Amino acid sequence: GSTQPGSVKVEVYDLRGKRVALLGDGTVAAGWHEMDWNGRDDAGLAVAAGAYMFRVTSPEGVLTGKAVLIK
Repeated sequence: GSTQPGSVKVEVYDLRGKRVALLGDGTVAAGWHEMDWNGRDDAGLAVAAGAYMFRVTSPEGVLTGKAVLIK
């Protein structure tokens, strides 16, 4: 987790690189945080099952990860 509060953006992308959803964009307190994704895009529509990439951008850098949405 972060040792200082800061601006954090959490985004979900499909494997083609298109942003599917913005899960969070704002200032958070220092420490570890959890965030849930309901499997919907920014328009509120359910997305297809499959692999997605998550990107977390903060003052400390960019962290990416892969997840599989199973329905």
